[in-house]
Amino acid sequence: MTAAGYLGFKLRIGRDPIGTELAAAADLRRAFPALHLMADGNVAYRTHDALRVGRALHDLGFGWLEEPLPTDGYVGYEGIRARLPLPLAGGESLQDRRSAREALDRGAFDLVQLDVSICGGIGETIAIGGLARLAAVAIHPHACNGAIGLAASLQVLAALPDTTRLPNDSPMLEVDFGPNPARTHLLARPLPFRDGWFTIPTGPGLGVEVDEAFVQRFDRA
Repeated sequence: MTAAGYLGFKLRIGRDPIGTELAAAADLRRAFPALHLMADGNVAYRTHDALRVGRALHDLGFGWLEEPLPTDGYVGYEGIRARLPLPLAGGESLQDRRSAREALDRGAFDLVQLDVSICGGIGETIAIGGLARLAAVAIHPHACNGAIGLAASLQVLAALPDTTRLPNDSPMLEVDFGPNPARTHLLARPLPFRDGWFTIPTGPGLGVEVDEAFVQRFDRA
């Protein structure tokens, strides 16, 4: 992972006992003291467990805890946000600016993770970015799908207001390590990546070209 140039790593937690996962998180921090670490709670916790996990991750120097509670309306998020020293992230299932504004007005997140393929596209994502800017909330787009979603998210990152970006003006693109041909083989030319940074394509549209031969092979499989 670090040899490939990645500067940050997000853990998926909430599947194993809390003590086991926190011990693994501590081991990872000791092994990679300079790596930017984050954790996705996968809606796995009740409030008291979310607070326990979030406080422990804060002590380990993690960057944020993502969606530890159920995401239906993001009920209760503002309550644990007020009690956590660690930034609380969420919002990938928000579907439009109305629901995003309601969550932002309640103070549900320190960092909102809009998914361009869910919340209405690039224009709607940028519009919600303006609302987040007014609320002093950062945006880290959720993009754990195929190459087209990644390309669209790169364009979003280039257009977001500066004050909605992550600390030190370093916008981040989420990339899944799991096997996914729609991410690794869909494009005629992979998204350019070097030393931890993607170059935003500058061609027409999203700046990428679909490998039509792959699509035809994949469709017949």
